[in-house]
Amino acid sequence: MKKAVIVLPTYNEAKNVEELIPKIFQIAATVANWEIHVIIVDSYSPDRTEDAVIKLIKRYPRLHLLRLKERGLGLAYLSGFKTAIEKLQPYLLFEMDADLSHDPKNIPEFLKAIEAGSPPCSPQIPIFRFFRVFLPRSIATLISSPTPF
Repeated sequence: MKKAVIVLPTYNEAKNVEELIPKIFQIAATVANWEIHVIIVDSYSPDRTEDAVIKLIKRYPRLHLLRLKERGLGLAYLSGFKTAIEKLQPYLLFEMDADLSHDPKNIPEFLKAIEAGSPPCSPQIPIFRFFRVFLPRSIATLISSPTPF
């Protein structure tokens, strides 16, 4: 079974997370041959997003919370990717937005295209515009370099 990790940066997304996470794991249950994990990266949101995530973790054991003191989307992605690679060793790593702009129902189609050999950035994956994909080895190189950009 291949492992995919979705990194979801949040800031003041408690209500969205309460709606999105059940949808993701409902869809994940229908996908054969993939173990799907979600890492929520939150910077101590004033709306207590982390409390909503902690409640959801009790229902979804493949949901993980990474708390960051610093804010920033780039830092959230890099920290989430690094944690995913170090702790979960995924075959595939991608991100979604917590604002509900990325529809989880596209996840199965996306994973099927990857299994069929389409490169993650391929036009053969029409939903690529919704998901930004990273192959763990590539992002590991980026994260481990002293000046990634």
